[in-house]
Amino acid sequence: MYRLHKDDPEMYTVKRLSKDFHVVRQRVHAILWLKEMEFFNSYDREFHVASLPYKPDFKVMPEAWDGTTRDPNEVLYEISMKEDQMLDEEFVQRLEFNKKKATSPKRM
Repeated sequence: MYRLHKDDPEMYTVKRLSKDFHVVRQRVHAILWLKEMEFFNSYDREFHVASLPYKPDFKVMPEAWDGTTRDPNEVLYEISMKEDQMLDEEFVQRLEFNKKKATSPKRM
C-alpha cells in the first residue's frame, strides 16, 4: 500500500487505496504516516466494517410532504456516508495535530 502510494500518489490516492484494500480511509492515513515514521508493523488487511444496528424510523413529516416515502436503505446509506465523511475529516485533523506534536522538539 505504502509503495503504491509513493510510486504514484496521484493514481493511488487515500480513497482508492481504501477501496482497493477494503479498509477505512483513517486506516490508510495512519498506515502511510506510520510507514514514513518507520514504526509500522505490516498486517494483511483490516476486517472492520462499521454498520448501524438500526434503521431510522422517521414519523414527523413536513407540511409540504407529498406522501411519497424513501427507501429506508437509501436513507441509511446517506446517513452512513455523511457520518463516514465526518469521521474521516475529524481523523485527518487529529492526525495532522499529532504529526506536528510528534515532530516538534521536546520542551523541558
